[in-house]
Parts: sequence; C-alpha cells; structure tokens
Amino acid sequence: LSMDDPRIAKDPNLRAALKAWDNASPFRDNVYDDAMLIRTALRDTDSHRAYAWAALTCGRIAAHRQQVELAEILLTESLGRFYLVNDKYGEAMTISQLALPHISRRNLDRALELALKPLSSEICFSKEDKVLLHNTAMQCYWAQEEPHPAILHAMKAYELVRGTNDSRRQYTILGNIGVVLEVLGEWDLALTASIEAWRLALASAADEKELPLPILSNIVLIQTHTEKHAAALKNAELLLGYLQSATVPASLSPYLNIADAFAFNGQVERAEQCLDRADSLKERIVATPHTDATCRVSRAILFEAKKDFRSAIALALEVLAQPVTVVMNSNRRYAARVLYRSYSALGRKGEAEKWKQFARQEGRERLLSDILSNQIRQNLNVEHPAQPLSPQELTCLSLSAHGQTSADIALKLGIKTRTVNFHFSKVLRKLNAMNRQEAIAKAVSANLLREP
Repeated sequence: LSMDDPRIAKDPNLRAALKAWDNASPFRDNVYDDAMLIRTALRDTDSHRAYAWAALTCGRIAAHRQQVELAEILLTESLGRFYLVNDKYGEAMTISQLALPHISRRNLDRALELALKPLSSEICFSKEDKVLLHNTAMQCYWAQEEPHPAILHAMKAYELVRGTNDSRRQYTILGNIGVVLEVLGEWDLALTASIEAWRLALASAADEKELPLPILSNIVLIQTHTEKHAAALKNAELLLGYLQSATVPASLSPYLNIADAFAFNGQVERAEQCLDRADSLKERIVATPHTDATCRVSRAILFEAKKDFRSAIALALEVLAQPVTVVMNSNRRYAARVLYRSYSALGRKGEAEKWKQFARQEGRERLLSDILSNQIRQNLNVEHPAQPLSPQELTCLSLSAHGQTSADIALKLGIKTRTVNFHFSKVLRKLNAMNRQEAIAKAVSANLLREP
C-alpha cells in the first residue's frame, strides 16, 4: 500500500466504509445497505473521511443502477466531505465516479473530462482503484462510440487484475473487452473474452442474482452473427430464463440479441415477443442513434425470417442512411448482411454482391492494428486453474450420480429446480465437462465422489 492509499488508516469507521467500497457492486444490495448504514450513523459526527467513503460507495452503486439523481446527490455530498478534510485520494475517486451520471445524461465530453482527470494526477492509487479509473474511462469512450481508446483502457485494467484472485473484477473487465471487440469486428477475440468472463462469473457468483447477464448476452450476439446458430439458440434460451427470474432491472440489448437468435433459428413468434419486450423497455430510456439502429437491425432480421424481404431491406437501408459518426460500424455491418441475404433471396445477385462486399469492407475498415490485436490475443490466452466444488455443488453432483433428476434433487434439498441447474452449470464449468455424466466421471476420478 502507498502512503496515498486510505486503507492504511486505523480508524475503524473508515476501515468499515472502505470494506464496503472494495466490495461495491450494483448486484450486491447488502453492500449498498451497509454503506448507507455507515453514512447515516456518521452524518453528524466528525468522521468525515469515513462518511465520504460510505457516500461515495452508495453513489457509485446508484450510478450503475441508473439512479442518476440519487447518484449525483450522494457523489456531490461525498466530494464536499473530502474537500473538507483535504483528502486528495478520495476527491479523485469521487470525480471519476461523477462521470457516470454525466454518461446517463449524455453529457459525454464532461464525463470524459472527469474520468481522465484522476489518471493524469500524481496520486499513487491502489491497484483496485486504478482498475476502476481505467474502467470508468473505458465506459466514457464507449459512450462516445470511440471503441479504440475504450479497448486500450480496458486492456490496461485487465493487465492489472490478470493473475489475481479477484474474479469479479476479472470477469467484469473481460466482459467489457468482449463488447468492445465485437463492435470492432474482432469476433474470435470477442467470443474468447466473453466466454472466459462468463466462466469466471459462473464459478464465483454466489447465486443467480450476481450473474452479469450482459456478458451472456454478448455471447449470444457473437454466436448469432458468426452463424453458430445452435450454440446461440442454447445460450439465448438460458439467457431468457435468467431474465425472466432476475431481480435486477431488465435492459434492452439482451432481448434484442435473444430475438436475433430465435429469428435465425426460425422461431419467429418467440423472436417477435422478445422484440415487443425490447420496444417496451426502449420507451423508458433515452435512446441513442446506436440503440435505435440496433432495434431496426433486429426488426429487419425478423422480417427476413418471415420472408418479408422488402421490409427487411427498407429497414436495413434506413440504418445505413445514418451518418457513420452516429451509427457504430457493427450495426452497419449487420444491416449490410441483411441486405445481402435479402437481395439474394429475391434473386437480385448484383445488389446482393454489392452489399456482401460492403459488409466485408465495413468489417475490415476499423479493425485493430495487428500489433494491438496480437497483444490482446496473448493476454486473453488464460489458463483455467482448477476450482474446488462447493458443498452444495458436490451434493447435487453426488445425488445426480445416484440417478436423481434436477427435480428430485430440488425436492430433497428444499430449493428450486432452477437453482439446482445453476449449481450444475457451475460444476460443468469448473470440471470442464460437456455434461453431467462426464462431470461425474471426472469427480470420481479426482476422488471427489465415491462410485455410485
């Protein structure tokens, strides 16, 4: 720890507030509640630093939950207390997090200014906080639809956490890297990053509420548009099940990606239901040109699945009529592929070939440099360390080895069948097994289970 790091403090109130800060996550209600309790208890005391860190933690979580006004109140409150005690470290972290409400309000230049300011300071941040600063800068560049600087900050963050035991930060950053690489057209790298992120999330999440569903959503998107349709459908079904049982607010993108997977697999009615759900969610947000283009592309894919090729062409052309500066090249590429397939279906070979070439060019035009691409490839070549099975996972596997179904196990353990399946998904990832039978065999071979 450096002398700048507040974690060297001995004040028990400050240590409690910093513990909440280090465990902060939009998926962890208990952390928010703990930080809010500390803030309330210290409101009228002279423990200004502890109060400020507790308020900062609450503001950070509120910002990630899109509770913009609450986040601004809490973060401004935190900044005032840090100013009061001249805590430059706390000030810098609060300034970086104030970028998040500005992203939500689309004040993107101001957001980027706030995010980059701490990184240019001479403060010696802890590894964990430096990761957060780079991640916030990545979010700002991403919001400005500048994927190249976004990926640079994301990779700097990943280099800091790679090889540590901090699975949550690793899968969060890898998930972000997967999203940015998908936009850049680096599909193989994007899928590698996203699958590794999902593996880490499954292995470390305590329950379904902590699963980062945007990562699985990105896997569905990549598999769909790289024509891995069977895998995309399987993961789309899994994602839809999680969304329907999730306690976190639903977002637009997962339903669009599920709709695309269903449409490509001929499940038109289910695709339409997901698009209708996405439309209802779109009414609650401030849609960006990129969001609007994504919705149009998904609707065009549905028209294509219905063999209404002229409607599909009309929507795809609307997307491509938008300036390059406001529609990301991933949507332009997907729209061009809709045109290629639709014109092919209509027998218009000349038009089809034109858009096929356009899609290829759009994919090549903004790829990463070979040097950066190779560097990312090397950094993503991670080994999968063996991870122990939890007592609950061992119990489920043991019961399965003795012929029990998921429903039988759920009844025996007094839990939901979905929870049993959640445990098994983690078992398969940890044991690198294709199915339960292989997992049982590997567990017996490793002396984790006795022969059934």
